[in-house]
Amino acid sequence: MIDHRDGHCFVTVATADDETVELVVTLAVRDLFVDRLDIKNGASPIGERIWYRKHGGAK
Repeated sequence: MIDHRDGHCFVTVATADDETVELVVTLAVRDLFVDRLDIKNGASPIGERIWYRKHGGAK
């Protein structure tokens, strides 16, 4: 799910362990990853696979 609040973009993703994580990204980053998804213009990105890394990297 992609939501917009207070000038930020909130992207809810499911992890490999089926946990839900809410990512907060800038609108520019949102545009970057949505534009790179293999979906038709105006189609929903729900269900598409994305890669992300926790803040601070692997520990």
